[in-house]
Amino acid sequence: MRKLLPLIGTPSGSHPGGRSAMTCRFRCGDACFHEVPNTSSNEYVGDVIAGALSRRSMMRAAAVVTVAAAGAGAVGVGQAPPAGAAPAGAAAEGAGRKHKGARGLRFAPVAPNTADAVTVPEGYRQNVVIRWGEPILRGAPAFDPEKQTAKAQAGQFGYNCDFLALLPLPGERGRQLLVANHEYTDEILMFRGYDAANPTREQAEIAWAAHGLSAVVVEGDRKTGKLTAVPRHQLNRRVTATTEFRLTGPVAGSELVKTSADPSGTKVLGTLNNCSGGVTPWGTTLHGEENFNQYFANSSRATDKRYGIGTGASERKWERFDKRFDVAQEPNEVHRFGYVVEFDPYDPDSTPRKHTALGRFKHEAATVRLTHDGRPVVYSGDDERFDYFYKFVSSKRMKHGASRAVREHNLSLLDEGTLYVAKVTGDSPPSRSTARASCRATVSSTAAVSGFRWPRPPRRVPCRTWTG
Repeated sequence: MRKLLPLIGTPSGSHPGGRSAMTCRFRCGDACFHEVPNTSSNEYVGDVIAGALSRRSMMRAAAVVTVAAAGAGAVGVGQAPPAGAAPAGAAAEGAGRKHKGARGLRFAPVAPNTADAVTVPEGYRQNVVIRWGEPILRGAPAFDPEKQTAKAQAGQFGYNCDFLALLPLPGERGRQLLVANHEYTDEILMFRGYDAANPTREQAEIAWAAHGLSAVVVEGDRKTGKLTAVPRHQLNRRVTATTEFRLTGPVAGSELVKTSADPSGTKVLGTLNNCSGGVTPWGTTLHGEENFNQYFANSSRATDKRYGIGTGASERKWERFDKRFDVAQEPNEVHRFGYVVEFDPYDPDSTPRKHTALGRFKHEAATVRLTHDGRPVVYSGDDERFDYFYKFVSSKRMKHGASRAVREHNLSLLDEGTLYVAKVTGDSPPSRSTARASCRATVSSTAAVSGFRWPRPPRRVPCRTWTG
């Protein structure tokens, strides 16, 4: 029988404070309570959108007044309900009525409720596929919250999933490959009696192993569709805060990313705070390093302040156990985080990559489309308050095929290209064709005559993805 976590059924409660407060504390380092790093005078997109909506509302109101005046003398016209108004009880009735729609979306919506349960529409089931701590690698022990070790966690499913991708697994009927982000750790929930002011080395190393990514094969029940994990499969893999990564793109080898442990500036240990992501048309997954700043301590540089990196100790105190998290001792280590990570789940021996050409910021996600001539375009947003939307256009074209040469070529597609930042003006044209032209002129103004076309989805989507 699986042992319960300490917070379940304990009278004293090992979970002080509200859950949302704990989420803010450990997920993003209470980012909303800190100074806004972006001190530029650029217009905030929220204000742009509000202004545009305000202008449209005024024009719509003027049009309504004109129509009303024109029809004031009409006779025998019944009064229509206000626009957007719904009959009494319509919301409740809609909750139980099956809707028409695309396949997979034809279900009766779940009515609002306060049940302490996962509620699904009638005719649907839900099940837990895999939990934190379940062994996925050969030799990893069963999870025991009272006997955790860093070595065990490195072979077990990581903590706190965000982005998930479900990939096809050719040749293995009924099986698919699940890739998961493990965004952050909540040490108060993980360790009984956790002392935030004095964490132990073992607790820090367990947390390093609980971050990162997991790849695990899952098998579907042909009758129910229920997915279950397949432990010890050859494609199962853990990527943690100590896994070696390859730095690619214009920053690789720069003096700004060379450290005492890596004088070449090309080999990085680990990935942190992976939020959302995407799946590439060539079969790899992308993972955005988001609030990486919270893991680093003792910075005094203005450039670090722009990323929200603090001047004192970090929340988890990792700098006590590894100097690379102490900016005062290892000033360039922090420059090696804040990128989009590319992971090849079909090659368990591959080295994950950090693509510096896609920019260094708090990546919320990385979604890919192909241009008409086969060049990848990656869209990403900065999760920091009052920051920007980005678009990267590769200078290379994707190749088709399954050979090693093709695979290596496609793994280099995000090494070089052009990174654009969006300028939102709020003057979207009414038609799709003119909107496309306007966006091209606004977002890609430096390359307006390059012949670039807005990307279209690839003809074949190799997988299904969703985010948590």
